[in-house]
Amino acid sequence: MFEYKGSEQFDVGKSHGEYEYDFFTIKNEEDFLALMNHYGLIFKNFNYYLDGHNVIENNSKLSPLVQTKMKEHEANICLTFFVDEYMKNNIGIKELVVNKKKLNGTYDLHSFFYYHFEERNALDYLERGLAYAQSELHNAAIRYFSEGIILEPGIIHLYYFRGISCHKIKNFEQAISDLSKVIELDPTESTFYSLRGFIFKDINENNKAISDLSKAIELDPTESSFYSMRGSIFKGINNIEKAKEDITKALEINPKDKLAKKCF
Repeated sequence: MFEYKGSEQFDVGKSHGEYEYDFFTIKNEEDFLALMNHYGLIFKNFNYYLDGHNVIENNSKLSPLVQTKMKEHEANICLTFFVDEYMKNNIGIKELVVNKKKLNGTYDLHSFFYYHFEERNALDYLERGLAYAQSELHNAAIRYFSEGIILEPGIIHLYYFRGISCHKIKNFEQAISDLSKVIELDPTESTFYSLRGFIFKDINENNKAISDLSKAIELDPTESSFYSMRGSIFKGINNIEKAKEDITKALEINPKDKLAKKCF
C-alpha cells in the first residue's frame, strides 16, 4: 500500500507559480494504481471524472527542485493538482500531475485529466459535450451526449457528435450504432452516410463503406470527398478501374482534393 510522506508548498520557478506537492512511497504498480484510485474517488465526490491519462517516460524536464524535495521526503512519488482550468465555453478541467521515480533513477510524468460533470438539460448537454469534444476530451463529451440522449432521445445531433467522439477513441461499434441511429432519424443527409462509410473503412468493412459512400454520392453528387474516399477504397481492394473513375470525378469537382491527389 502507498505511504504518505508529507506535503510541501513551493515554487519550481519558470513562472509556474507556487503549488502544494504531496509525497508518497510505493512498492509496486499495484500501489501506484491504488494511490490514483484514492484521488479519483476524492475527485468523484466533487463530480469530477477521469477523462484520460498521458505518460511521458523518462521525463528529462522534471525540475531539479522537485527531485531534491522527493529525496528529502524519501519519496518515489510526488504529485500536485493544477487549479481548475477553464477552457472553451467555460468547461472546467483538473489535472493531476504525478512524478514517479523508477528504480533506474529516471522519472516518468503522469498526467490525469478530470472533467466536471453537471446536471443540465438536453441542449445544454449537447453544447457542453461539443466543448469537451473540441478540446479532445472525448470521454467527457460522450458522457454529456449520452445524458442528453436519455433526456431527449430525438435530438439527432446528440447521436451524431457522440458517434464522432466514439470514433475518435476507436469505439467503432458504438460509433456505427450512433451513425445508424442518425440515418434512421434523417435518411436524407449525405454527410451522415459518408461518415458511417468512413468508420466502416477504418474497420475494413469495405463493402459497407462503399455502399454508404455510394448513397452519399446519390444524395449529393457534387461533393468531391465522397468520390475520393470511395476511390481510395476501390484502390485498396485493387479495383483500379473504378478507383480511377472516382478519383477523376473528385478532381473534376475539386482539383485541390487532397485525398484524390494522393491516390494518383
